[in-house]
Amino acid sequence: MDRIKNISLEEKEACEKPHGTLEQILQQMLSYKQLHRVILRVEKGEIYNAIKSRYVLGFLEEIDIGSKKEITLQTDSLEILAKQLIEYQSGIEIVNPDRLKCIIRKYLAQITEHCFNLI
Repeated sequence: MDRIKNISLEEKEACEKPHGTLEQILQQMLSYKQLHRVILRVEKGEIYNAIKSRYVLGFLEEIDIGSKKEITLQTDSLEILAKQLIEYQSGIEIVNPDRLKCIIRKYLAQITEHCFNLI
């Protein structure tokens, strides 16, 4: 009953086109999007390790500043990064860009309003 009786390729060209190396594909993908440079100060430990592993592909630099690490990374979406940083709750200071701080404030206001509406 639920068996496939026949299967065929509709577009042979899609299977025959060479896609290039992974590096070429990533460069092509990134060329379509504007990248934002972000600088964060993060407490050493679990939060730092989580951020470093999560953003490993966009990680540019890290500087040890005592009990914290200052990390520089690139992202193609400040909005997505803002939502992800909210998940960590504390232990992170946004150095740059100020726009990221504004986006986080906007999301926190939305969350607060939503919570008040639940009560």
